[in-house]
Amino acid sequence: MNHIEMLVKQVELVWWSVLRGDTPRGMQKMYDIIRAPAKIDDLVLVQAVHPKTPAEDRIGWLTKVEDAPWQPWDGDEPPPLCRYWTIERLSNGQPIRWTNVQVLRVIHETRYDNIEPITRDSIKGTAT
Repeated sequence: MNHIEMLVKQVELVWWSVLRGDTPRGMQKMYDIIRAPAKIDDLVLVQAVHPKTPAEDRIGWLTKVEDAPWQPWDGDEPPPLCRYWTIERLSNGQPIRWTNVQVLRVIHETRYDNIEPITRDSIKGTAT
């Protein structure tokens, strides 16, 4: 398992642990931050995709959120609008556009009372 797969598993563990119903208070706080609307430059995990989608395609920097006509569309009426999220892959910077998914923010915690989403600005100067 590589570092990206481990990061995906960590976010998923927080996500699924809260859905059980007997969630510890600290986990609930993490869950609330993870599921809050993501902002441009947040590190995000794309959820509810095909199980065989590689972890590398599911995690990255959120670069764009837009409502645009569903493509492809061949109906007689105007196409419905869909929400699209574009992420920049962590592994190679390639943009990937998603729709019909949930976008979860990736968090950093030093203690249960210090939990924040990871943003590009929050990690500047911390690369190893």
